[in-house]
Amino acid sequence: MKILLAEDEVKFGTSVKKQLEQDGYTVDWVQDGAAAKHAVLDFQYDVAIMDINLPKQDGISVIKELRSNGCHTPILILTANSRISDCVEGLDSGADDYLMKPFHYDEINSRLHALVRRERRVFDTVLTHRKLTLDTKKRRLTFRGKPCDVTKLEYKLLEVLLSDPTKTFSRQQLLDMIYGFDEFIESNVLNVHIHSLRKKFGHDYIKTVRGLGFKME
Repeated sequence: MKILLAEDEVKFGTSVKKQLEQDGYTVDWVQDGAAAKHAVLDFQYDVAIMDINLPKQDGISVIKELRSNGCHTPILILTANSRISDCVEGLDSGADDYLMKPFHYDEINSRLHALVRRERRVFDTVLTHRKLTLDTKKRRLTFRGKPCDVTKLEYKLLEVLLSDPTKTFSRQQLLDMIYGFDEFIESNVLNVHIHSLRKKFGHDYIKTVRGLGFKME
């Protein structure tokens, strides 16, 4: 799961980003509303976590602009205010859920899972293709009925490809989904991951669609 975190409190943002990444998520962190708006419009995220009180552009106006541009990314708003009216305004603007600070990490994790399940209906499911089985809830991969070890990035790549085995994903789509935008990416890194997975499962499991990208075969 790829997440955008829009939060201007450095200590709080650092803590949430670290915990999410420890749970295996890819997290892009921005610290103002304008950057959050451009990130959601330019990149593909499974969910966005957005503080209401952001500098440059507040979270409410960001959400309104995103929805007016046809963006359907699930949005979880955060507010330090205890007034329920702020949360209602956020939901009326197009947010999908809210949390009031302070909160326990398990609570935000649970809300994220619920939002993604609601949007995609594939999270926490078992993805299968031929003799590959990926249990996204237990984060376990098996091949021909036996556990198979893959790297963190190989797992993310497989999760994307297996989410729709009939779909051809472009190189840029795959890179956007498995890397954060602040990470340095070498030009041949995707080929390296694909080659490694083919060695483990067989060359015929991941097909190169010339000029378009990759898909499961």
